[in-house]
Amino acid sequence: MGAISLEELGLDPDMVSDPFLGALKLRLRDSRIKYMRIYEDNSLTFGLFCFPAGATIPLHNHPGMTVFSRLLFGRLRVSAYDWLVQPPAPIVAGAAAARMVCNAVVDHASDPLVLFPASGGNLHEFVAETPCAVLDLLTPPYEPPERNCTYYRVQRPPLTWPVGGPGGRKVPGSRAPAVGDVVELEVFEPPDSFEVVSGLYPGDPVT
Repeated sequence: MGAISLEELGLDPDMVSDPFLGALKLRLRDSRIKYMRIYEDNSLTFGLFCFPAGATIPLHNHPGMTVFSRLLFGRLRVSAYDWLVQPPAPIVAGAAAARMVCNAVVDHASDPLVLFPASGGNLHEFVAETPCAVLDLLTPPYEPPERNCTYYRVQRPPLTWPVGGPGGRKVPGSRAPAVGDVVELEVFEPPDSFEVVSGLYPGDPVT
């Protein structure tokens, strides 16, 4: 993925230095995220997500999947979690404990993000700090019902030890989660403002 150029994807290299130019050329006029499918078969899905500034893909899972994500231009905040105890099946109702493993802003110079079925931040959220584009490869692809995309939110803030230090009784804290924190994630339906629309891939064909 790192060797694929913007030109091959049908994107303008100037988008790296001016992500707002990228938003204009990709016709990102509102808060909707655009997805362009590059290639798909039974073993993988390869596509391009284009975000206007401020757009969010809520926290979601990738059951039994490995995912490679590369930011092409712009700045993107990534928050990612792994289940504290790997469930035997995807959690589709209720809540469970997870540990935050990533909370960082990435740009086009950052290494590609890689997540695995049980590690590397299998549940992640993307928030676009500027207009940006993400090249995304999933293997195997989503396939309901066994590999369905489920959305989550933090039900409780990080658990802390007010007295006695580690080993004492944990109680809910009040600050935002940080890397290493354990939180409760609950299943939820994304708001109506979250919308991903399909777009026509403008680049070289992939076979």
